[in-house]
Amino acid sequence: MAGRRGASVPAALLLLPALLLPAGQPAVAASFYGDSFVELNKAEASSQTSLRLRFRTSKPEGLLFLAAGKRDYCLIELRLGNLQLRINFGVGEQVLHSQQRSQLNDLAWHLVELYHDHDNVTLVIDKHDRSSAKMPGILYELNIDYGFYIGGTNKLDAPYLLGALPGFRGCIDDVSFNQLDILVPLRPSPGFKNIHEVSVGCSDEFFASEDESISFFSSRSYVSFPSWNVDDEGILEYTLQTSAARGLLLFHPGQAGDFIAMEMEDGLVKACIGNHRSRTQLSSRRSINDSHWHYIELKFTAEYLELTLDEETVKKSLPSHSKLPLLKGPFFVGGVDGSTRSEVIKLELASVSGKYARGGSFKGCLRDLKVNSEKKSLKNVLVTKDISAGCETESAFNTDLASEVTVKNPTVKAVPTYAIFPESSVSLGKEDRSHLLFLSNLIVLEGGKAALQSKHIKVNLDFQKLGIHQSQILFEVKRPPSHGDLKLDVEPEQEVNTFTMQDVLQGKILYAHDGSENTYDYFNFSISTSSEKIVPPYLQGNEQHMFSITVTPVNDAPEIMLPMGNVLLLFENSKKRLTSDLIKVLDKDTDPGDLSLSVLGNLNADAGFLENSKHPGKTITTFSNEDLREGTVFFVHTGVKNSRIVLRASDGEKVSNTVVLRVMAVPLDFRVVRNSGVELFQGVTALITPGHLTVETSAKLQELEIRDTCLDAAVHVRIYLESHQWPPRIVNKNNLLVEEGKPVKISKGKLQVVHENSSPSEIVFTVRQLPVHGYIRKFSSDEDYLGADQSPVLSFTQQDVDEGKVQYMQTLSDQLDDHFSLDVTNGVQTVNGIEISVDIIPRMIPLEVQNFTVIEGGSKALVEDYLKISNRHFAGLSCEFILIEQPNHGYIENSHIPGMKLATFTRKQVEQELIYYVHDDSEELMDNFTVIVNNTELWKQSLPQTVFITVMAVNDEPPVIKVNRILQVWVGSVTEITVDDLCAEDKDSSPSELIYSITPPSNGHLALKSSLNQSILSFTQGHIIEGQLVFVHNGAMSGGFNFQVTDGLNFAPRQIFSVTARMLVISLEENKGLGVFPGSRKPISQHDLKAVTNDVTNAGNRTITFMVVTSPEHGRLIRVNSDNTTQEIISFTQSMVDEGVIMYEHLQAALVGWSAEDFFTFTVLSPPSALDLQVFHIVISYGVTRHDRNSRLLANTGAIVQEGGRVLINKTNLDASNLLFKLPEIQRSMYEVWYQVVSLPQHGVIVVGERNVTKEKPNFSQYILNKFGIVYVHDNSESLIDNFTFAVWLNLKSKSATKPHSEVLEEMFNITVVPVNDQPPELKTKMLHLKVLQGDMSVLGSENLKVEDLDNSPDELKYTIVSNPNNGYLAMKSNLSVSVKDFTQADVDGDKIWFVQDGSSSSGVFYFSVTDGKHRPLYKLFSLEVIPISLVLVNLTNVVLPQGQTSVTITNVQLSAVTNGKSTTIMYEITQPLEYGHLMIGNEKVTKFEQADLYSGRLSYHLTNLSASKEVLEFMLFTAEGNLTGQVLNITVKPLVQVADDVQIPNQAVYKFRSSDLDASELGNLTNSNPRFEVIVPPSHGRIVKRRFVNDAVFEDIRTFTQSDIDRGGVLLLTDTNMTGLDLFNDSFTFVLQADGVQPAVGCFRYSVTPRSAPLVQGFPTQVPLVTSTTTLKIHSTSKDEAPATSQNKDPTVAPQKTRPTMWPERNRWENLHEEGPLLNLALGTSGSVGTKTITQVDGRSAREQAAESSNPWYIIIPLVLVSVVLIVAVLTVCILLMCQKKKKTKPLVTNQTDAVITSPDHSRCLERSLTVPSVTVTPLLRGVERNTSSASSTVRHEQLLPVVGSPAVERSLQNSWLNLDPEMIQYCRKTNPTLKRNQYWV
Repeated sequence: MAGRRGASVPAALLLLPALLLPAGQPAVAASFYGDSFVELNKAEASSQTSLRLRFRTSKPEGLLFLAAGKRDYCLIELRLGNLQLRINFGVGEQVLHSQQRSQLNDLAWHLVELYHDHDNVTLVIDKHDRSSAKMPGILYELNIDYGFYIGGTNKLDAPYLLGALPGFRGCIDDVSFNQLDILVPLRPSPGFKNIHEVSVGCSDEFFASEDESISFFSSRSYVSFPSWNVDDEGILEYTLQTSAARGLLLFHPGQAGDFIAMEMEDGLVKACIGNHRSRTQLSSRRSINDSHWHYIELKFTAEYLELTLDEETVKKSLPSHSKLPLLKGPFFVGGVDGSTRSEVIKLELASVSGKYARGGSFKGCLRDLKVNSEKKSLKNVLVTKDISAGCETESAFNTDLASEVTVKNPTVKAVPTYAIFPESSVSLGKEDRSHLLFLSNLIVLEGGKAALQSKHIKVNLDFQKLGIHQSQILFEVKRPPSHGDLKLDVEPEQEVNTFTMQDVLQGKILYAHDGSENTYDYFNFSISTSSEKIVPPYLQGNEQHMFSITVTPVNDAPEIMLPMGNVLLLFENSKKRLTSDLIKVLDKDTDPGDLSLSVLGNLNADAGFLENSKHPGKTITTFSNEDLREGTVFFVHTGVKNSRIVLRASDGEKVSNTVVLRVMAVPLDFRVVRNSGVELFQGVTALITPGHLTVETSAKLQELEIRDTCLDAAVHVRIYLESHQWPPRIVNKNNLLVEEGKPVKISKGKLQVVHENSSPSEIVFTVRQLPVHGYIRKFSSDEDYLGADQSPVLSFTQQDVDEGKVQYMQTLSDQLDDHFSLDVTNGVQTVNGIEISVDIIPRMIPLEVQNFTVIEGGSKALVEDYLKISNRHFAGLSCEFILIEQPNHGYIENSHIPGMKLATFTRKQVEQELIYYVHDDSEELMDNFTVIVNNTELWKQSLPQTVFITVMAVNDEPPVIKVNRILQVWVGSVTEITVDDLCAEDKDSSPSELIYSITPPSNGHLALKSSLNQSILSFTQGHIIEGQLVFVHNGAMSGGFNFQVTDGLNFAPRQIFSVTARMLVISLEENKGLGVFPGSRKPISQHDLKAVTNDVTNAGNRTITFMVVTSPEHGRLIRVNSDNTTQEIISFTQSMVDEGVIMYEHLQAALVGWSAEDFFTFTVLSPPSALDLQVFHIVISYGVTRHDRNSRLLANTGAIVQEGGRVLINKTNLDASNLLFKLPEIQRSMYEVWYQVVSLPQHGVIVVGERNVTKEKPNFSQYILNKFGIVYVHDNSESLIDNFTFAVWLNLKSKSATKPHSEVLEEMFNITVVPVNDQPPELKTKMLHLKVLQGDMSVLGSENLKVEDLDNSPDELKYTIVSNPNNGYLAMKSNLSVSVKDFTQADVDGDKIWFVQDGSSSSGVFYFSVTDGKHRPLYKLFSLEVIPISLVLVNLTNVVLPQGQTSVTITNVQLSAVTNGKSTTIMYEITQPLEYGHLMIGNEKVTKFEQADLYSGRLSYHLTNLSASKEVLEFMLFTAEGNLTGQVLNITVKPLVQVADDVQIPNQAVYKFRSSDLDASELGNLTNSNPRFEVIVPPSHGRIVKRRFVNDAVFEDIRTFTQSDIDRGGVLLLTDTNMTGLDLFNDSFTFVLQADGVQPAVGCFRYSVTPRSAPLVQGFPTQVPLVTSTTTLKIHSTSKDEAPATSQNKDPTVAPQKTRPTMWPERNRWENLHEEGPLLNLALGTSGSVGTKTITQVDGRSAREQAAESSNPWYIIIPLVLVSVVLIVAVLTVCILLMCQKKKKTKPLVTNQTDAVITSPDHSRCLERSLTVPSVTVTPLLRGVERNTSSASSTVRHEQLLPVVGSPAVERSLQNSWLNLDPEMIQYCRKTNPTLKRNQYWV
C-alpha cells in the first residue's frame, strides 16, 4: 500500500480476525494518522438514517465521520475527549453530546450509533450513553451531495467546516451507514473512493508510551508536533541511532521565511537558523552514522547558535542585528509533509535536494526528544508517516517504502471472470457437472501489492467427499509474472513458486508489482494435489491455466537530473546554451513533449537571465522540455560572478524534485607559453621580450560570444639572486625517539635545513613518504592540531620546526620503529629524499619468558634466558621482578638466603644467577608462576607472563596398601575384586606399574575375566581398576592368599588377603496362583509369585530367573514390551514380575464353561544356586472380575457419544450371556438374561424401543440387546462423562422378569461424551494487570490472566500477542531470553509465561487475542505496571568526632540506604576529595565502600589536619540498577566541654560565668594547657565582658577568654533586650574551643532571658530618684580564697536603648519554657547598651528635675508604707526563727554562704546586680503547703548577683539571717512571686 504508516501488526495477524468473522459480517479496522482520510463519492437522500462505527484513540480531538451535503450535513467529532454530533437538514443545526463523565480518548474501543427517523435524532455511545433531540423545521431528509468522509475532510470547502477540528488519529472500525460499509474494501477506486494515508489494522504507535523510541524507515518518514513557542532561548534535545549518512532531522518553518533546520550530511550533524536571505550554519566535527546512540542538543538565542554532539560542543555567534525566528506552523521531526517540502527545497538543504528532493527523510531511531525541557513523544504528535514505535534493525533504516502514489487517468475495465470445466470423463458425482476452477482478475496499483483471495482463485470441489484437505490442493507456477513477483506474506516476505488453496483462503499469497509502466501481467499455473489417494487427471498437474493481473497505472512525478554536475561554467559577460545533456527530465508515463520546466524564485538581477534564442534579450521563467532539446534556451551573464538557477519540472499534474544549477562566471584564462627567465647582474636593467615571456588566452572565440571583454593582464616578474640556485643545506637530520602511543616534537636539533638567502618560512618540507605507524601533525594558530591519522599534514616549513609546531604522533601499537622521507625546497631548488627514522619505545616493558625443567625436589637458577627483556631501550635498565602468582609446588629464593620465599627480586640478581626456583619434592609433575617487570623511574611495567615448569619425577616413594578387606563370596561363585576390596597407591607410579605377586589361594584361584579357567599369580592395580580381576571359589569356606606389591623398584610389606564363602539359598516366598476372566489376560504380580535369596545386601543387583518347564495348556505366558507389543516367553525374571510386564493370556474362552483350571511348572535360578521344580496354578472363571474392565460380564465396554447426540448399545457393548454358564448345559435354554437399571444416567436417557427407561420401567433383556439394542441419548450439557448402574440376573423364561434377592450381579456402564465446541472462551480475570519491578521479571499467572471454556481444555485455548509490550517481552520460563507471541492457557496456569521487563521506567501494555480455534477471537489490552527501582537514604546523620580524638567510626546509624532492586549491594563513592582527612577500612585508605562496611563498623574517618573543626563528605551511592548523587555527610568536631542546660538569666542583669556553666577542664587535663574560648557569634541581645581593671565597675567587651578566666569569675554576660509581652526569651553565643595539640571545635552556649521583676521598679513613681550618688560597693566572690573587690566611681553615661527580642526558631527545646524565677526575686538595675566600655547609671537627670519631683506628696506616703512593710517582714522573720529553733534536727545547719551554694543545686547560679540600684532584702513568708515548683537547674545562683546595698556589713548580716536557717526549712520557702492584689507592689 502506498504511504504505509507505522509498524502495524503483521499482515498475517491482521487477516486472522477477518478470517474468523462469521460469513456476511466483514469488519476492517483501519489506522488514521492525523492527515488520513477515506472519501466516498456517493450522493444519497434519506428521511431515515442509521450509522454505526467503532473507534479508539488517545487524542482528545479529531473528526470521525462526515456525511457532507451543500447545506445538509451529519458530522461526528471528538472535542476535549467527548463526542459531539452536529446535524443539519438545511434548516437549523442540532448538537448532541456524550453524557458519560469519563472521556472517550482512553485507547479503548467505543461504539457510536446514530439513529434518525424523520425529526427524531438519537445518539448512543457504548450501548448505554443515550441522548436524543428533535430537529428544527419541517425538512426531515438528510441530503448528501458530496459524499462521506472518515477521519478527515480532504480539501472539502463547506461553510459548516469553519473552525473544524484536526484530522483523526487512531483506529476506526466497522463504519456502516444505512447498511453501506464505507471502509470495506479498504482500497481506492478511481472516481468513487479515495483513500489517503490509511493502513489496515490498528497500529502499535497509538499505544506507545512516552519513553518509546521512534523508528523512521522510509525516505518520506516524519512526525509533526504543535508549533514551538520560543521566548528568549530555544533548546532541543534528543538521542538518535542511525547508519544512514544523510537525512533531515528537524525543520520548523516561520514567518517571513524564518526557519530552523537540522540535517545530516556525510554523517555530520548540521544545524541552520535564518531565512531565505541570510542564515547561520553549524556542523559537528564527528559523524554519527555508526549505528550507536548519540546525544544531540541544539541551543539558540538572538546572540548565538550552539550544537552539542555527545561531549563535543560547537558554538557560533549570530549577526548583531539578528532576532529570534518567528516560528509558525507544525514542528517537523525526521522529515516534512508534502505541503512543506517545496518550502524546504527552496532553502537548498542538502538532505532534501537533488535526487533526494522527493524524500530526504532521516532513517534511524530517535528517542528522548525534549523541546525546552518539555518531553515530546508519540503521545502528543499531530501527524506521523512511515514510522513505528520502538527501534528496528539497521536494515530497516536503509529500506525505502514505496512513495505515495496517485492514480492518473484511471481506466479500469470490467474484470472478466473465467470458469474452467473439467475435461476428464471420470465420474465424481457432482464435481463433473459443475465448474472446476473460477478465476477473476487481480487488480493492483502500479508499484503496489495485492493479495490473491478466494474470489480470485476458487476450486469448486467437494473436498470432504474426495477425502482431501484444502491444504493438499497445490498451485504450481509454471511461468512466473513478467512485471512483478509472487510472494508469501510472512516476515520477511519470500518468493513462492508453489502455494496451496489454504494459502489463498488465508490471504497469504501477494502479488508485488515492480513499478514498471506495464498495465497488464499474468502467470501460468497448474493444479495438483499432495494426497496419496487416487484423484482425477485434472488434479494431477497436467494442465496449465493462466491468471491475469490488471495494473492500475499511477502517475509518477517527473524527475529532473543534472548529469554533468550542478555547476554551469561560463566566461564573464557571455552566454551559454542549456542543453538536454546539461538538464535531463525523466518521466516514464508522460510524453517528453508534455513536460515543462520552471524557474523557481527570482534570478539575481545582477547575475543574468534566461532567454529563448527565438526571442533574444527577453527574460523567460518557463520553457518546455522540447525547447531544451532543441537548444534554444540560453543563460546570459551580465553581472556578479556567482549565482544560481533553481529549476523544477512538471507533467501538468505532478511536479518533480527541485535542482539548483550554480552559475559560476570566470574571467578569460591566460596561459604562459614561454617563460625563459632573464639573467642579469645586480643593479643592471634588461628588456623583457616575447622571447622571454609569452602569454595567450584559453578562450575559443568560436564557442563563446564575448561582449565587451577587456583583457587587462599584469605580468609579475620575480628576480632571484644567483645564490637562490644553490640547493638548501641540511644541518641536522637525526632520528626521532618516541614513546609508544605518544607524540614527539620534531625540533630544530632533529631536523634543520638552511639557505643563506632564504628565511626559515621559505624553506618548505613536503612529506614524500608517509610514516607507517604514525602521522605528522602541526600546531595551528587556533590552539589545535592540524592533521590526523586519516588526513596527516603533508607539508610544513623550517619556521614551523623552529617554533616547535611539528610533531610525529605514534599510533600503531606493538611497533619498534618507523620512518618517513621528506623533500625540502627554498622555492627554487629542491633536495629530495631526506630519510627520518623513528625509534619507538614500547609502552610496556617487553618481557619474554622461557619454560624450563627441574628434577623432583631439585632447584634451578632463573637465568636471563628464562626472564628476558629483549628491547634495546631497556638494556641495562634497573628493573624489579614481581611475582603476582607464586608457584603452587615450590618457591622462589635467593641462594644467599636459602629457604626464604621471595615475592620480588631484581634484574641484577637474575644476571648474577642468584635467584632459584626450588621444587617442594611433591609428586606434582607441573608447576608455574606469573611475574611482571616493574620500573618505578620510568613508571613502566610489563604484561604478566607465566613461566611453566616441568618436574622430572623421581621414583622414591614405595607403594602403600590403602584398602585390604575380607572378600565375601558365595560358594562356587565367580566374584569381581574391586578397589573397595584391594587397592594400592604410589605417588610416583601409575596403577599399571604397581604389580601384585601372590601365593596360590587356598580356596579357589584368581583369574582375569577374559579367561576364567586360567589361574594367575600376578596382576596389576590397573586390572583391579578396570574390573578385570575375579576370584573363582572352589573348596573350603575360608581361605585366601599372601601378596606383595612393587613398583619395580620399591616394595610394600607383605600382607594377607582373606576370602570367606557362604551358601546362597533361594526360597519361594509367594506362589498363590492366579484367577483369570475367560478370554482375557492378567498380569502375574509379586503378590502372586515371588522368589527371594539370602543375599540381602546385594538384593537389588541379583537376578532371579524363572525357567518355564511345562507351559500352560489353555493359554500362554507373554511379556508386554515398552511399545505395548507382546511376545510369548519361556523364562522371565523376578524384576519383570515386579514391574507387572509378565502376563497370563487365556486363549480358549469358547471351550470354558463357568470355570476351568490351568497351570505351568518352573524352576528358579540365581547362580550359583537353583530351586527344584515348582507349579503355578491358574483358575479361569467368569466369577473372576476382569482386571482391565472391572467387570464379570462377557462384555461391558461402555459407549462413546457425541455431545447432544445418541449412541446404540448392543451386545458388543453389553453382554451378560456368560451367566448362563453357571447352569448345567441342559438348563441353559430355560433361562434368559435380564437387566434392571438401578441408577439412571445423570446427563441423558436410555431408550428401549420407543420408551424411556425410568425408575418405574427399568428392565430390558439380553434378547433386546442382541436383536435391537438400546439407545443412550445425551442431554447436550457440557458434561464429559455419564454412566448408569444396572443389575443383571438369570430369569426363567416361564416367569415374569423380577429381580431376585440373591444371585444378582451389579455393575456400572460408563459413557464417554465427546464434547462439541459450541461455547466461546470467557474471560474470568477482572483486572488484566501485572506489576513488575523495573528491570526484573515476573510470572504471568492465572490470577492475572484466566480464560475458561467449557468445551476446551486450557491447552486448547490459544493466546496470540497482537501488539508486543512496549517495555519488555513475554517469554517461556524454559527460555527467558527469547520472546514468544503464542502460548496457551495451560502455559499460564502452569506458571510458564513470564514477563521480562526491559529496564525502562515506563509502564506498558500488550494487545492480545485468545481463541479456542473455532469462535471469533477475544481481543483485550493487558497493562504492565512498572514499579520503579528506588534507592533511598534512610539515615543521614552528622558524624560527631570528639575533640582530642582523630578518628571516629561511621556506621549505619549515621549513614544507611535501602533499595527495592534485585541488586542489594549498595556502594558509596566519594565524589570530592576530603580536605582534612581520609576514610579507612582497616589499614587501607578508601574512596569507595559498601553498606556492609557501615553495618559491620569497619569504616572510619581519620582527621589528619588538626586545624579543621569540620569536614564535608560529598558522596554518591549506587547499585547495579540505579544511583543517587549529590549527597553530603557532615563530620563535625564536638567540643570537649561541659555546657550547662536550661540556664535562665533575668533581663538587664550582669551574669558571672562559672565552671558549672562552661567547663573545659577535661580538655585542659588532656592537653596539659589552658583551653581557650573564642566567641565567633556573639549574643544577639547581650554582651560578653570583663572588668577593665580589678575591682573596676567599668566593663569592656571580649571575644576570647580561657577556662581559668571562667574559674576565677572574670567572664561576665550582660543581658539587655525589650521583653514587653514576653515571659521568656532565648539567646546564645557560639564559640570555638581550642587547646594545644588538638583540633578546634565549635560549641554553643544557650540560655533563656527572663523579665526582670517589674513590680519592684514600677512600684516606685518615676519621679523618685533611685540613686542620688554612687556608692562604693563590695562584690561577692564565688571562690573561698578571693576577697571582695571594690568598684571604682564612674560618671553617669548614656541612657539605655531599646532592642527587639530575637528568638531561636530552630531550637525547639528552648521554646515555650515557662520556668519559675529564682529563690529570691531581687530588683535589678537597667544598664545601657551603647558603647563598649562603661555601664550606664539608671537616672542621669539634672538636680533641678529631681528637685521638682520632690514636691510630689507620694514621696511622703511611700516611705511610710515602706516602713510598715519592713516592720511586718521583720515580725514574720522573728516568728520563723523561733519556729526553726523549736525543731530539734540532727542535720547540720548551713554555716556560711559558700556551703549553702555548694550543697544546694537550686543555688548553683546567681546574677550580678546593677551597682546603681539600691537593694532591699525581703524575708520570705513561709507556708507549710507551699512547695518549690520550679526546676532546680533553672534558678539563678544567689551569690552571683552583685549586691546593691551600700554597706557590706548590713549585707552580711542579712545574709547570715538566711544562713542560720535550717536547710530543710529552706525548701518550704517560696521561690516564686506570690500573686499581687490590687494596688500592691513588691519592695
